[in-house]
Amino acid sequence: MKYILSTLLLMLQLSLFSQTKDEVINKVIAEYSLKKPLQYHATYNLYKDYNTKNVNQSYTGEYYKNESEDTYVKIDQTEYFITKKVTAQISHSEKAILISSTTAMQQEFDIKEFLKVLSIGEFKDLKTHWEVELLPKNFSGLPYSKVILHIGKNYLLKKQVFYYNTAMNFSEDYKNNDLSYPRLEITFKDVNRNAISAKQFDTSKIFVVKGGNINLSAGYSNYQLIDQRLK
Repeated sequence: MKYILSTLLLMLQLSLFSQTKDEVINKVIAEYSLKKPLQYHATYNLYKDYNTKNVNQSYTGEYYKNESEDTYVKIDQTEYFITKKVTAQISHSEKAILISSTTAMQQEFDIKEFLKVLSIGEFKDLKTHWEVELLPKNFSGLPYSKVILHIGKNYLLKKQVFYYNTAMNFSEDYKNNDLSYPRLEITFKDVNRNAISAKQFDTSKIFVVKGGNINLSAGYSNYQLIDQRLK
């Protein structure tokens, strides 16, 4: 699941769409390019194979971005803060905090660049939303055989479904393999552009940067600090 989720940051701004394919895609790109607040809750459901209805693992998440493009993301037990001053990743399961310079991490995913390695397959207007099939181009190196997007009539993403072409071992016994090609469904809820409080992007409850030093707050004193800021 961690391997699969590692590919998702790449997709946090993805939304591809259409009236005709091209019209919808261009409107979705424009919608996600607006310098306006955006927030939603998400559910990440991992299924063992392409067709099963039984959830193997399930995580929840949150996403907040303000008009200045400060961003906060939470996926299960990992939080991400991406601001003009600092980028921080806090893994509560591993009790580790990774801090880097904002310039060392891309804040926005370039959809046009993504379309260089994906082509649009089937496109359906299902009245309440559009459904778009994306297929990796030859030699794209992407870890999935196709991606299905559900796009609302407001040009905001409602759901993503990833069909992986890399087998995952679902065995709980390290001596045996239980390989299968998983499916990951991400459902977005409460998507809106309401104003977001600055407190959402405040890292002072976790750490404080003083000069060239980083001081962890008392509640995080037992976390490992990894400072990868550009000097």
